[in-house]
Amino acid sequence: MKFSMKGGSETSSNVKVPRFPVISLRATTGEVIVEAPGVYEEFTRDEGQSLFEVAEPAALKVTRALGLRVCRVVATDTAADDATFELVADVDLEELQELASYNGQPGQYEVVAHPEPEARPWYARMRGTREPRQYGGHGRMNRRTVGYVAAASLLLVAAAVPVSGALRQEPETAPEPYHAVPAQLPVQAPPGWGTYAGWHQNINQGARPAIINGVLLVPSGGTVSALDPDTGEPKWSAEAGMDVSDFAPMTENVVAITDGKTVSLLDTSSRQVTATSMPKDGQIEFGYGDPVKMTPSSPVVYVLGEDGQWRKRTMPAGSEIAGALDGAVTAVSTDGPSARVWSITEDSATLPKPGTITGAGGKGGKTSPVDSCTGSFDTVLCQAKKGTGTEWTSSKIERKGKATSVTRVHTATFKGSSAAAATAPEVDRSTGWFLARGIWVTDKALVPVGSEAHIGGGRAVRSSQKESELLDSRGKTVATGTKTKTYPAAVSKKVTAIVVAADPSDPAATNVYGLPTNPKEEE
Repeated sequence: MKFSMKGGSETSSNVKVPRFPVISLRATTGEVIVEAPGVYEEFTRDEGQSLFEVAEPAALKVTRALGLRVCRVVATDTAADDATFELVADVDLEELQELASYNGQPGQYEVVAHPEPEARPWYARMRGTREPRQYGGHGRMNRRTVGYVAAASLLLVAAAVPVSGALRQEPETAPEPYHAVPAQLPVQAPPGWGTYAGWHQNINQGARPAIINGVLLVPSGGTVSALDPDTGEPKWSAEAGMDVSDFAPMTENVVAITDGKTVSLLDTSSRQVTATSMPKDGQIEFGYGDPVKMTPSSPVVYVLGEDGQWRKRTMPAGSEIAGALDGAVTAVSTDGPSARVWSITEDSATLPKPGTITGAGGKGGKTSPVDSCTGSFDTVLCQAKKGTGTEWTSSKIERKGKATSVTRVHTATFKGSSAAAATAPEVDRSTGWFLARGIWVTDKALVPVGSEAHIGGGRAVRSSQKESELLDSRGKTVATGTKTKTYPAAVSKKVTAIVVAADPSDPAATNVYGLPTNPKEEE
């Protein structure tokens, strides 16, 4: 254990301590768990052994394994009321030092004879119950003692000066600096990422965070917080007036938020939340693109506009909703050999002329009928039998004058068939892509992912009986791993995965975790 003072604290550091990676060190009375990207180790902590005695060699070992000279360390001692320390490991100095006063110089701390002060510094708390010494044998005061005496003298002088007039208002204290709270993901991580999380915080149960305009929106209680997705650092927050569960961007600065019962608009520039005048009937759906309120048995659908107004759209009898975007509702009917599609942009008894989507071509020029369709935003996904397999098509839908235009985008044939599902698609808000009936619809391809798949951040996680795969937008396997139900709800530009998982210490609580860069995607 090294604590000495050599005057280095008066110099500035030429050694930069990067924000990432971070070594997470959690200690109990009997062990110390150390985590970092790609690293997980457990060290035994003997009875009476201080946290520092275990932390220093462990942190230096992991820093070397990461190929770094210095690495930030966050140490938490659960055996000492969860005392937390921000440190830095320097392999060149072979020392673990306090981050706030680290300057790349050796020996910043001195252990000399002195009664332990009430406000014990971090290194004194980490020493445990060892006898502290703060006065040397020469009988001279060290710098800290000189500081104590000087401060006391100034206080006595100030007390002796008469105070006239009203008391002066104390200046506002600077806000506490942000400190990320690393953690270990309590479940199997998505393929390609480790279980080390650089930060984590609470999120509403059942809620899905979203990265919008570069910030991560996380609902916790009745508050929506905007975080840096890579560090977890809060940028701003807004009172939502509800326990938010989902988001839907409406404009560059306006986001629709919902708790499943009501919908409001959050202006991310002014941080203001405005309630919308909800239609009485129907259920809220965010999976068809823009928010809609609908009753499955009714042809009437209300779609939310960016101005906060709900607009009534009446679909043809027997048709189903297959998308909503910018006030337009896409309706589709498969009661004939071809699917008929309408882009309904106004509340009128006169419908636009429908477009058509044909089924798969067979032998002798025969065309198989379209079995079913669904969709989201302005894209419709249809399926038709083709031999022993299924032909899938994705088409863009738009209103042109008094008619509906259909532009086919992708066609692919896969083995087997997929039963029609009445549920709304799963939508990736960062891309506008969606997952429906086991098919992931991207702008690059139609990707078969199966019924257990999930999407987020422009990626999909597909699982088989034994393993899970991380897929890119073309369906290429990026990474494989042990089977997991965990998937990135969002992914930052620096490839930090945003993962939601239940809190192991409290089944009723849920956390969102930031998993640092996936090295597989950097290759």
